[in-house]
Amino acid sequence: MTWILDSVPGTAHGSVDKVISVLSSMPQPIESKQYLMDHLRQKGIDPSICAWMTTNLERDPNVSSGFRFKFDLKIIHDILADFPRQDFIKILSDVSLSKEKMGSQMNIVRAGKNDSWTNQILQELLEIEDSCKAFRTYVLQNSGHWVHVDDLEGLLGIMHKSLNELKRK
Repeated sequence: MTWILDSVPGTAHGSVDKVISVLSSMPQPIESKQYLMDHLRQKGIDPSICAWMTTNLERDPNVSSGFRFKFDLKIIHDILADFPRQDFIKILSDVSLSKEKMGSQMNIVRAGKNDSWTNQILQELLEIEDSCKAFRTYVLQNSGHWVHVDDLEGLLGIMHKSLNELKRK
């Protein structure tokens, strides 16, 4: 069973480019987690994203003090450049059909407050759901992008119900 939490197929939120741009322009090593948070806030990055980015730091073994990112910004830049060229709807459809053959399931939970979900994408997902028993979509109406934070109880309820349905098959 696979769960995709509020990840819109084929799009990256505009804030992603801004965050990657700001991170790429930062001098390395980064002196402290607080410095990273302050720097990102000064550049207009949302405070919750600033706090989350500090979890992506590790001590830089090449210097006596300071941090570096756990990820490679160049690779992220390349992935983001390629992202819009991928047909994620087809991938979701193909994987769901494969999961159906295996007796498993693909689930997408979307945040009701995320306006990145276009009518076209929702229609394409509905077409997959209509043609494949192993594909399900759910909406947490009062949740923003971080569904596990904004509506953990609702998310766990959806997962619990889905697991019970799969278990009965």
